Order: sequence, then C-alpha cells, then structure tokens
Amino acid sequence: MSVVTQRRTRRVARWIGYTALALVILLLLAIGGGYAFARRSLPQVSGELALPGLRAPVTVYRDEWGVPHIEAENEHDLYMAQGYVVAQDRLFQMDLTRRAAAGRLAEVIGPSQLETDKFFRALNLRRAAEASVQSYQPWAKELLEAYATGVNAFIAEATAQNRLPIEFTLLGYVPEPWSPVDSALIGKIMAYDLAATSRQRSTGSSCATRSGLNWPTS
Repeated sequence: MSVVTQRRTRRVARWIGYTALALVILLLLAIGGGYAFARRSLPQVSGELALPGLRAPVTVYRDEWGVPHIEAENEHDLYMAQGYVVAQDRLFQMDLTRRAAAGRLAEVIGPSQLETDKFFRALNLRRAAEASVQSYQPWAKELLEAYATGVNAFIAEATAQNRLPIEFTLLGYVPEPWSPVDSALIGKIMAYDLAATSRQRSTGSSCATRSGLNWPTS
C-alpha cells in the first residue's frame, strides 16, 4: 500500500470516527432533552406551595408507593388541595375522560373518534351532569367548587410555567378550566362504564349457566 493510500485510509477512518462520535453526542442530547422535557411535568412532592384560597395550612405527604395523603383543618381546604394534587398526578387523564363523556374527543385526537363522540353526545351525559349539580345541596356545591378551584390552580400554574403534561404538548392544546359539572360528568361516565360491565358479566353468566359451565361471580 502506498503512502498516499495509507493517508487517505487514515483520513477516512478519522472522518468516520468523528461522524460516529457526533451522532452519539446528538443521540445523547436528544435523549437527555426528551427526558428533561417529560420530567418537567412531574408533581412536586417536597417543599412548600402557595395555593390561593386556602383557609388554613394543609399538609400533603406521599407514602412509599407515591400515594398522596392530605391533612387539612376543614373540608373546603381538603377538597381544594385534593383537586390540586389529583390534577398534578392525572390532569391529562381527567381532561380526556371528561372529553370522552361529553363527546369531544375528536376535537383533540382527530376524526377517528367521531363515532365515539356521536355515541356519547346521544347519551347526553353532560346535560345529566348539569342537572345533577343543580339538584345538589349548597354544601355539596361548595365542596365541588373548592375541588374545581384546586384543579384550576394547577392548570394555571402549569400553563404559566410551561409544565403541563407532555400529552398536551404532543396534541397541541391547553386544557379548559375545570368546573363542578366536570366532576359530576366523570361520575356519570364511570356509572355508565360500570353498568356496561355489569351487563356483560350478567350476559356471560346466563350463557354459562345454560351451557353448564361455572362462571366466576366476582
């Protein structure tokens, strides 16, 4: 091999090495950036937070499984802190569930959810939730308002600090304010889901009985 050929071979090998190193660095930066981007929305689990509207100090601690426990001096603060903490942990799930119940998934997910939206709009769970809230006693409405205030405090804080869950960024939208009707709406779709599950199990049990099979009852 000539000297010129050897030099060219070394240059090519050096170029390949530099390119591979650059690609590894870019990959590491991308992974680190993605991790930091996703981690920014994790709930704060230590220190102190200012939550406007509280009537007394509230303590929130998490057990070894990460489950939050709330200690408050009155029900208003308990429900308000609960709203904030649940939103910290599950805001996207909360928003997607109320959208599903109201028939508004296609607005953020796309045409693939149109049939689902038509079905739930026909059920009109939103109107049922509104009627339920109107029938509640004043003390119940007050607690639902306190809960909604806590949820909205987190939404406002996370939006201002660009710390909304990554799903909102990927889908390109910001959650709307929470209301007492939204909380009732979650209850309506949960009741619908449980009723549908019960019907399925009842049908399955009936079929199993006719065929002589033992069907689990719990």
